Amino acid sequence: MTVLFIAKGKMYRIDSGKTSEIQSDVLKSYTEKIYANAKRNEWKTQGKGAVFTEQFEPGGDADTKVNSIRSFASAVACEGTSVIYSQTIDDFSGLFIKKEDSAEGIIYSGTSELIREFDKIDNRIVASIGYSYTNESHIGVIEAGKSDYRMLTEGDSEDRYPVFSRFEENVIYYSSSGLEINDDENKEADEESDHGVNALFTSGIRIKRRRGPAALCKLDVSALQAEELLSDGKYDYIKPSTDEKGNIYFIRKPYEEDGGSTSVLGCLTDILFFPVRLVGGIIGFFNFLSVIFSGKNLRKSRDNAPAKTRKKSDGRIYIEGHAINAAKELKKNSSGSEKYPGIIPSSYELCKLYDGQISVIKKGVIAYAIDKDDVIISNGSALLRISGDGKQTKLSDIGCITFVKIEQES
Repeated sequence: MTVLFIAKGKMYRIDSGKTSEIQSDVLKSYTEKIYANAKRNEWKTQGKGAVFTEQFEPGGDADTKVNSIRSFASAVACEGTSVIYSQTIDDFSGLFIKKEDSAEGIIYSGTSELIREFDKIDNRIVASIGYSYTNESHIGVIEAGKSDYRMLTEGDSEDRYPVFSRFEENVIYYSSSGLEINDDENKEADEESDHGVNALFTSGIRIKRRRGPAALCKLDVSALQAEELLSDGKYDYIKPSTDEKGNIYFIRKPYEEDGGSTSVLGCLTDILFFPVRLVGGIIGFFNFLSVIFSGKNLRKSRDNAPAKTRKKSDGRIYIEGHAINAAKELKKNSSGSEKYPGIIPSSYELCKLYDGQISVIKKGVIAYAIDKDDVIISNGSALLRISGDGKQTKLSDIGCITFVKIEQES
C-alpha cells in the first residue's frame, strides 16, 4: 500500500514506512528557465549601473525571481509505477504524468484553466476545472487518449473535489457553492493575493465573487442529472469520497463567508494604529528612494530577520484559504485526551452518510482517505492512521497536509 499526500503545495509518498518527496519535473524545468533568463538580464536591471541608467528593477535578480514563483499541487494519484498530479505554476495549470523511465508528459494544460482536484477510475479522469480570472469552476471529464475535456456542470458556481463513486456506475460526487452574480459594470478587479492553494495569480483581471455554503452533490453522468444530497446555510460539505459498501464520507465545517465582517473592535484597532502605520509608510517611502538612487535597501530582508521577530506571526496560518490560529487550536486540542493533537479546529468534522443518517467519525480533520475499516487523517500537525478499534498510529510529522490518497498494490 502507498500513501500519497500534499502538504503546503508539495507532493509526498509513503512506501514501507519511508516518506519521500515527489519532485515535479515540470516545476523544475520552469524554475531553471526563469533563473537562466533573469541571470542573463541582471546586468541591465541590477547594481549601480542600472541605477545610473534608470533601469534598476527591485527584485529583478535571479534568486528573487525564482523565490517569487508561485506553485502548488492540488491532487496526486498513481497509475502503476507512474504518478499523475495536478499543479498550478504562476499563470498556467495542468494535469501531468510522471513516468519512471521517461520524461514527464502532459495530460492536459492551459493558461486560462485552473486544474485542481481530480479522481481517476479506469481510463477516465474527473477534475475540477476553473478559470484563472475568477473563482468559478466546474466538473469536467477527460477520457484516455483525448486532449480535451467534456464539461459536466455549469452555471454561477464553484464546483470542487469530484470523485467517482465506488459503489455506483457513472456517478460522481462533488461539492458545489453558489457564487455571487455581478453585472459586468459592477465587477471589480481584485489585486490582492489570496492565501493557500486558492491563490490565483494571473496577468489579467481577477474578478472576486463571494461564494455561498458548499453543498454535497451527486451527478449521474449517464443522465446528466445533478442533485443536492446535503445543504445547510451554516456548513460547508467538502471533500466527499465513497467506499464499496455504499457509505459516503465528507468533511463538514462551519461556513465562512468570503471577506468576513467588519467589527467595532476592528474599526477601533484601525484608528488606534493609524499613526504607527503612517510612520511605517513614511519609512517605506524613504526606503524606496534609497533603493532607486543608491541601490541599497534600508530594510533588512525578512528571510534574514531574527527568529524572535518572525515568531510574532507564526500563530496564524492559512490552510486552503482559511485563517487558522494554529497556536490557539493546538492548545485547545491538547487539553483533551487526544494522543496526537492537531491545529485544525474540532468544528472540522469527518462524517459518514449512510441510509440518510450522518455520523461523526473524527473531529479536527482537514484531509482523509478511507482504507477498508481504517481511516488515514490529517489534523494539520501530523498524518495519522486510525484503526477500526480507535487505535492511532502516526505516519508522518509533516504539517499542513491538505490532500491524502491511498493506492493499493495491484
